[in-house]
Amino acid sequence: MHSLRGVPLVTAQSAENLDAGTHWIDLRFYGLALSEAGAKGPLTLGSVTLASIKGLPNALGPVLHDVYRTMPFVPEQFHSRSFDRPDLMEQARRLDVGRIDLDHQRGDKKPPRN
Repeated sequence: MHSLRGVPLVTAQSAENLDAGTHWIDLRFYGLALSEAGAKGPLTLGSVTLASIKGLPNALGPVLHDVYRTMPFVPEQFHSRSFDRPDLMEQARRLDVGRIDLDHQRGDKKPPRN
């Protein structure tokens, strides 16, 4: 989800088996992340794409931008419970480290302090 100014706030993914036609896909976003970001709705689904994973190579569809807008809301509407999935927290940590390393290589940000 992105702010109306296009700032990325949270990400989500889903794996679904879809038949031909039009479908709605349930994407879940963690409320604490939106609360901590001070997100005020409406937000937009900044980008979405579909991929086929039935055979190799995987087929990646076009990237669609700003395809959905939420209703208005305030940050206090989201919960503040900590996330209780250590496996996903570790995956997120690794992704953040990779992003910071890439940013540093491009000269965008200072390297992380250990």
